[in-house]
Amino acid sequence: MAPHNTEDNRPWYRQFWFWLVMAPPIASFFAGGSLIVASVIHSDSMVVDDYAKVGRAMHKYLARDELAADLGVSARLYLDEAALAPSFRGWKHHLPVFTCCSPIRPMPSATSHSP
Repeated sequence: MAPHNTEDNRPWYRQFWFWLVMAPPIASFFAGGSLIVASVIHSDSMVVDDYAKVGRAMHKYLARDELAADLGVSARLYLDEAALAPSFRGWKHHLPVFTCCSPIRPMPSATSHSP
């Protein structure tokens, strides 16, 4: 007489093949749920609700650039290891004052700066 197979008498939740077949769908259910929760909580900051306001601001900056080009005003900022030097062209009035600071280098004192 053949020995009786005890695995057939186990309930369905104790069967190896059931869990082997059901593990991927169960895992994808929880992974998908966590992705949905993460996307709802952490919305995309690139999307703006007020598109008209962003468009007006963009046109304002473009108009400012066009006005500077029409007036012949340009500026460049040169950076090397020792200094930060602005260069202006076409500026007919007083030059703007720039204060630059570095998080890793201390600000030079006003007395040590020579013209």
